[in-house]
Amino acid sequence: MSDICPELVRVLKAAGKPLGIYARHDRRGRMIVDYLSREGYSIPDEVGVLACFDSYEAKLCDPPLSSIALRDIETGARGIEKLEKLMSGDGLNTEHEKVPVRGVRVRGSTLGQKEGDLEILHARRIIRARAREGITVDMLVNEMNVSRSTFEKRFIALTGHSPAQEIRQVRLDWARELLLTTDLPMSQLAPLVGFKDRRAFVVFFKREAGTTPTAYREMNRL
Repeated sequence: MSDICPELVRVLKAAGKPLGIYARHDRRGRMIVDYLSREGYSIPDEVGVLACFDSYEAKLCDPPLSSIALRDIETGARGIEKLEKLMSGDGLNTEHEKVPVRGVRVRGSTLGQKEGDLEILHARRIIRARAREGITVDMLVNEMNVSRSTFEKRFIALTGHSPAQEIRQVRLDWARELLLTTDLPMSQLAPLVGFKDRRAFVVFFKREAGTTPTAYREMNRL
């Protein structure tokens, strides 16, 4: 940690709170999270941390690390193409190049509260932990002992979207991850995302993602 602590300490002292830090890879992000925790910073309420690659390191953090998930095969293919050009004696283009991504895996290092609404923060954590189990807005409302209209107004005011939208997004993100990291057929994948059968899952995925699960898997595994 000695190679980043001095600069990190300087930034933390100079910047106000809340503060966001981007780490170029998950291992560095994990080191930063560990350092902040040891120094007594509240994550993510005082300092949020976002990293890249969405590796196992991101999930080993406490709190878990939000991370940008890359489209590994396409990124690797571009890297090989550049390496082949370099080895053949061609000049290497050093200009920055956009890297294709799958999205951001949002976890505890950035999933924080806003304006002190701890109940909404708690609700969002419940959603991320249990959306794949089929949790509904009514179940959330009953668990939190608030009226649905009040809960939805507060949720929208703090996040910009409804709790139902967040539940759908979490389920969609999890479905995408399973499609790309497993070979499970739709009939086995559906219950892992909170659906009773294959048909309901396919209808949901096509509505939310604009394509079928099978087409999404084939397109993003090229």
